[in-house]
Amino acid sequence: MAATEFPINRRVLLVDDNLDIQRDIRLILAPASQASNAGQAEAIRFDVESTDTGEEAFESVRQSVANNTPYALAFVDIELGSGWNGFETIEHLWNVDPELQVVICSGYPGALWK
Repeated sequence: MAATEFPINRRVLLVDDNLDIQRDIRLILAPASQASNAGQAEAIRFDVESTDTGEEAFESVRQSVANNTPYALAFVDIELGSGWNGFETIEHLWNVDPELQVVICSGYPGALWK
C-alpha cells in the first residue's frame, strides 16, 4: 500500500514592526534565487507574508483559517510597537488556530519576559 501524501504547508507569517527584520527573515525563508550548485539539493522556499501589528496578524490568521489555507508557522516579535504585545498576539492567534506553531522573537538581547 502506498503511503498517503499530504500537502506540505510552507505558509509562514512574520509579525514584526521592524521592516528590516521582516526583510532579513524573508531573505532566508524565501530567497529570490533558486539556483543550486551542482550536487546540492534545491533550497526549500517558504510562502512568507508579514504584518506590522498583532491585530493585523490576528486578521490574517483568521482569514487563512476561514479560507482553509492556514499558516504553518508564525514568527512573533515580543515587543511590537503599538497595540497588542507579542504574548497577547499569540494568545489571540491560538484562539483562531490552535494548531499554529509559533516562534517567539526579540530584536533586543535584554528583552524581559513579562
